[in-house]
Amino acid sequence: MRKHGITLSLALAALLSFALPAQAEQPAEWYAAIEGDAQGPFTAEELQVQHLAPDTLVWREGEADWAPLSGFAELQAPVRRAVAPPPLPAAASEPPDEREYFLDETGAASAPLTRDDVASRLAEGRASADTLVWFDGMADWAPLRDTPLAALLSAAPPVVAAPAPARPTAEAAGSDPQALLPGRWQAEMREHFDGMAQPIVLTILLEFGQGGEYSGNAHSRLDLSAQGMPEPVDLELFLQGRWSARSLDSDRIELHTQGFQVVRLPALEVEEREEMDDRSIFEILDPDTLRDEDGTVLRRM
Repeated sequence: MRKHGITLSLALAALLSFALPAQAEQPAEWYAAIEGDAQGPFTAEELQVQHLAPDTLVWREGEADWAPLSGFAELQAPVRRAVAPPPLPAAASEPPDEREYFLDETGAASAPLTRDDVASRLAEGRASADTLVWFDGMADWAPLRDTPLAALLSAAPPVVAAPAPARPTAEAAGSDPQALLPGRWQAEMREHFDGMAQPIVLTILLEFGQGGEYSGNAHSRLDLSAQGMPEPVDLELFLQGRWSARSLDSDRIELHTQGFQVVRLPALEVEEREEMDDRSIFEILDPDTLRDEDGTVLRRM
């Protein structure tokens, strides 16, 4: 199943192949000759902690006859050795920044400024990450974000976001898909897997950025009672990557997504990551509603 860049079947099937108890392979059962008596069954881990002699005879189904324990690598107790961590590195004291900085002030260089002076200007909104900076040793002026002063940006007040762009009209949607997609969207997916009592239902929240980046997430609860799990299991999906789109005609666009998705089952401590490179065709029902060839509908939030 491929839904606007989401290949859920492959990733989830890989998880279910080793996560579900009903599909787990049973460990081998061993028997050991202890004090002249065949005792067992034991798992390999149980035999490892018994500290048996290397010449102790053992047997499991499939073996032709009893054989010494030393002949089976999986029955050897792991050798533990004390490991001392290396000495902690000495904390390096960073020398104070005593450079004189010059900022671009509408085409003219400012007076020499200390690092603290620049920090004050950032806090007051009189400088930004794009402000051109120069100090002795630089070949040319560069944006503040590309200089040692970039560390000050984390302490500066957040930039007020520009107002959200107006939603495109139906006419503009077909002619400029790059203007149509930016924003937040919601899609619902359903998928059936063998051995599961109910289909998986995922409500996916997607965000397409103006700069061509996208991300998404979803959460669902899986009924694995058919696999012997009494409680539902949470499924988490994360998406991230780049997108582009082109117009096919006035009513259809092609969406190209590249990136990765991560599917997690936290309760079972498993996750699967999958790279994605997908092209999907969407019909424009209206500027806030898109439908792909499989019937999945994207609705603007």
